[in-house]
Amino acid sequence: MKKKVHISQVIIVVFIVMGFITVQFVQAGTLEPGSDGDPLVTKSYVDAQINKIIQGNTYTNNPVASIDSQEVAELKAEVAELTNVILDLQNKVTSQTQSEQGFLPLNLKQGKKLITGNGAEVIVRSGTVKSIKGINGNLCDVTSGKDLDDGASILLNHHLISSRDDGRGVFAVDSSVWLLVKGDYQIK
Repeated sequence: MKKKVHISQVIIVVFIVMGFITVQFVQAGTLEPGSDGDPLVTKSYVDAQINKIIQGNTYTNNPVASIDSQEVAELKAEVAELTNVILDLQNKVTSQTQSEQGFLPLNLKQGKKLITGNGAEVIVRSGTVKSIKGINGNLCDVTSGKDLDDGASILLNHHLISSRDDGRGVFAVDSSVWLLVKGDYQIK
């Protein structure tokens, strides 16, 4: 036997569903920003809470414990590590963008190393520069057709290529080093 569904029953169900949806919309509009029902907060709210902690005020009615010097040192070390990661990523983005555009002029400060990536190219334009050997070999001086020994002086205007990303690169001996660089590199 089939039961007949009356139009009045369908209309009642539709009104119940519509009422439920309406109640949900009304409740969503009356939630307090930052409450458990609406946990999104603004940057200014977070900054204010951090300032309360820094100033030694209470947070959620509990006294704030003082931060000891070891915790501060650990946080400083983490910030330094994250800063290095950001700088490395920034160098990679710059070198990738630059490799699409051609050679990038770069002033390498005295005592700094330019560590080349796989397929990177370097031309020394001025200053005194020495080669750095990588784990698997040396830079290739394609102008002279030779691999450079570790610590070898690099002649000006010679085209160098790094075949691997294994720590090979160049070292600035003096303060007047200018290079043309193409490809991935890191400055250390």
